[in-house]
Amino acid sequence: ALLDDPAAQQASVIIWPEGALPFPLLEDAPTLAALEQKLGTRALATGLVRRDFVPPDQSTWFNSLIVMSRDE
Repeated sequence: ALLDDPAAQQASVIIWPEGALPFPLLEDAPTLAALEQKLGTRALATGLVRRDFVPPDQSTWFNSLIVMSRDE
């Protein structure tokens, strides 16, 4: 996996391109938890799609940037 690459293991910040994750990451708690576990003390910056729900039963999609990091 990309986070296991030797160069990524030495980096403090990892940058993935927009669209690297073709699903709404913020709605996928198991994947978020797995990424946080893999990152350790590294930070990840990536573009992603985000969905805001608008009643009744409509949603609006946005391109967004997320930066994940954990203080230890």
